[in-house]
Amino acid sequence: MKKKILHRLKIFLAFILTASLLIILYGLYKIYHLPPGNLGDQFPTRIYAAPFFLSPGDPVSLNLLERRLKRLGYKPREESPTIAGEYYRKNQAIEIFLRGFSQPFWDAPQQKVELSLDGDGILTSTVSIHLEPELVADLSGEKKIQREPATFAEIPPYLIQALIAIEDRRFYEHHGIDPRALLRATWTNFKSGKLREGGSTLTQQLVKNLFLVPKKTLWRKAAETILALYLETRYSKQEILTLYFNQAYWGQNGPVSIAGIKAATRFYFNKPLTELTVAESALLVGLLRSPLKYSPFRDVSSALARRNFVLNSMLRQGILRPPDYQKTIREPLSLNLFPTRTNPGKADYFLSDLMQQLVEHYTDAVVFRHGLKVFTTLDPLIQESAQMEISRLPNQGALINLDPFSGAIRAMVGGKNFSQSQFNRATQAKRQPGSAFKPFVYGAALRRRDREGHRFTLASLILDEPREYKIQQGSWTPKNFYGVYSGTVTVRQALSRSLNAATVNLAFLVGPKFIANYAHSLGIESPLQEDLGIALGTSEVTLLELTAAYAPFVNKGKKIKPYLIEGIQDLQGEVLERHEPNTTQVLQPGESYLVTSLLESVVKEGTAKSLKTLGFTYPAAGKTGTTNKEQDAWFVGYTPRTLMGVWVGEDKPRSIGATGATAALPVWARVINTVLEGFPSEEFSMPEDVQTAKVDPTTGFLAVSGCPQKVKESFLIGTEPDTHCTLHPGGLKGWFQKLFGTSQSTGSLTLPHPTTSTFH
Repeated sequence: MKKKILHRLKIFLAFILTASLLIILYGLYKIYHLPPGNLGDQFPTRIYAAPFFLSPGDPVSLNLLERRLKRLGYKPREESPTIAGEYYRKNQAIEIFLRGFSQPFWDAPQQKVELSLDGDGILTSTVSIHLEPELVADLSGEKKIQREPATFAEIPPYLIQALIAIEDRRFYEHHGIDPRALLRATWTNFKSGKLREGGSTLTQQLVKNLFLVPKKTLWRKAAETILALYLETRYSKQEILTLYFNQAYWGQNGPVSIAGIKAATRFYFNKPLTELTVAESALLVGLLRSPLKYSPFRDVSSALARRNFVLNSMLRQGILRPPDYQKTIREPLSLNLFPTRTNPGKADYFLSDLMQQLVEHYTDAVVFRHGLKVFTTLDPLIQESAQMEISRLPNQGALINLDPFSGAIRAMVGGKNFSQSQFNRATQAKRQPGSAFKPFVYGAALRRRDREGHRFTLASLILDEPREYKIQQGSWTPKNFYGVYSGTVTVRQALSRSLNAATVNLAFLVGPKFIANYAHSLGIESPLQEDLGIALGTSEVTLLELTAAYAPFVNKGKKIKPYLIEGIQDLQGEVLERHEPNTTQVLQPGESYLVTSLLESVVKEGTAKSLKTLGFTYPAAGKTGTTNKEQDAWFVGYTPRTLMGVWVGEDKPRSIGATGATAALPVWARVINTVLEGFPSEEFSMPEDVQTAKVDPTTGFLAVSGCPQKVKESFLIGTEPDTHCTLHPGGLKGWFQKLFGTSQSTGSLTLPHPTTSTFH
C-alpha cells in the first residue's frame, strides 16, 4: 500500500516538475521573442469597413464603383492597368488591378479583372470581385493617437497613491506577482460567485498591455507571470510606474485613442499633469477599469460613483484623512467641456460604440496596441451620406441603416456633431416612437382569432370614432391627428392614414399585453407599458431597437441581432473573433408580408406619400411617427434590400414644429437614394402562404359586380372572406338599385363594440 502511494506521489511530483519546467521555458521563450526596440513599442490596431462585393448578375453603378475605388486610393489610367491599385474605365466597362487582402472569412487574391455591364447596368462578366475594405481608423498610428510621455517626477504623488490603492496595494512589497493578492481575489470571487477581483499586479497588467495577445489561456497566464518577474529584475518600481502611466488607455476622442496620463489630463480637464487635484486623480484612476463605461462625457453619475469608490479606498488605506476625504468627495467634476477633437472622422459614433464593445471583451488597451485587425460592418459611402444629412438638420437627429437579413449595421449617426456631444442618440436615447410603433399593433392583430375561429385580416373593419377609456389617471379619449373620424375603416386605411382612434379601438380588442409580447418577440428590448397607450407608441425605445424590430417584416419573419464586428485577427493572422449568423424565425413569411403590404400603403397613399416628391421612386414600406406637441419625429422604412430608421428632435424635449413626414422622411429619402444607387426597381415578393382576393372596402366582404369599389387585398391562405357583399347586390337587382338610387344602409353592418373583446 505504501509503495503504491509513494509511486503515485513520484508521478505527481514528476508531473509538477515537468509542468513547471515547461512554463519556465515558455516564459523564457516569450522573453527572447519580445518585440525589438524600446519597451512600450506597439503595433497599430486597424479598424476596417466592410469589403465591397460584386457578382455576375449584380446591378452596378460605375460612378459609385469609381467612388469606392478612389476612396481606396486606386488611380485611374488611360489604358489597361499594369500594377495593383490602378483601374481603367471605358464606356460600360471597367478594368481593375485588385490589390487583394485577407480577413477572417476568406482571402481575396491580387488579380486583374475586367467588368462589363449590359444596357440595364447589370454585371455580365463571369468573374466576382472583392474590393479590399477601407481603413476607418488606425488606433495607434501617429494621426490616431494622443500621447505625450510623462516623467516620474511629473506624476503627482496622490495619483500614484490612488492607482496603488485601487489596483495593487502591495506593489512595493512584491516582485512582479503577489500570491497573497491572488489568494484574496480567489476567495472573494468564490464567496460572491462572481468574478469581482483579478489578482493581477500592476506589473502583470503592464505585461498584458505591452506584449501579450488578448486570449485568456493557461499559457498566456504563465507567460504573464514569467515576464512580470523579468520586468521587475530589469526595471525599478519607479520605471514600471512611469511605463504604466504612459501606456495606459484612457478612452476615445472620436476615432483617436487617448493613451498616457498627460493626454488624459488634457482631454478630461484641459490642464497640465502637475495641476491635477486629488479628486481628479481619483477620477482618472477609476476610468482605467472601463474608460468608456465610466466616461464623464457619457455618464456623469457612473463616473462620480467610480471616482468616489477610489477615494473611499484611499480613505480606508489611510492615504486620505477623514476631513480631506469629506472635502474631496464633495468636489464637483470640472470637466473640459469642449475637448479638442483630433482628426474627427465621419463615423465617430460608430467607432465610439465599437470601441466600447472591444474594451469590454479584451484586456485593457490591447485593442489598440497589439496589431489587431478589426473588420466591421460599416459602409463608408452610406455613413458619409447619413452623417452629412443629420449634420444639416436644424434640430438634433439620429440614423441607423441595417442589412435587414443579417443585422449588420451599415451606418450609425448618433447626433449632429460628435465633437459637441458624445451622447449616441441612436443607441442610448430612449424616446416615444409615436405612430412608428403602430405596425406592431396591426401585426399582433393578424395573429388573433375571433370566437368563431376567424383570423383578423387586412379586410377587417374597425371603428374609427372617439371612445372614452378608463385608465388609472381617470379617463382617456384618443383623438385623430386632424380631428376627423370616418366611422368604420379597413385595417389598411387605418394604418396608412395613421388613425389614432381606430388603432386604439383595435388595441383594446387585441389586448395590450399581447401587443407588447409581439413587439418583444420581434426585437424590442425596452420595457413596454401594457395598457392602451402602447397603441400610440407611448413607451420609450431606442432608434436602433425600433429599426431592428422592423426587420422581420422585410426578411420573411426572421428576428435579427444588430452587430458592428464581422471579425478580428491578431498580428499573426489568427482569428480571435468571427461573427456567426444570428437570426430567429418569429413570424410566418405570410404574416411579415401582410404587414409590409400595409406599410406599402403608408408610402403610396398615406402619411409618407410625399416620398415621391422627394425624388424617391423605388418600392418601399414604412411608417412615420410624431409624438405629442411634435417633440419627436420618426420614420422607419425599408425596401427589399435595406432597412433604415431616422429620428429628429431635441435632447430636452420641446416642439420642433415638424412631423415625421416633414422632418424625418426627407432625411430618409436622401440617404436611401445613396444606398440604392445603381440598383433597379424591385418589388416585395409575395410568399407562397399568401393569396389575393377582390373585396369591397365598405363591408370587407368579397366584392360582387354591384360594388362601386373593388380592392385587391392580400390574405393568408384560408383566411380570405367566405361571404360575398350583400350591401351592393349585383345582377339585375343591383342595376335597378343604381338606376333608382336605392341601396341598403350600412347601418345593418354590426362591428364589435370596443367594450367587449372578441379576439383571443
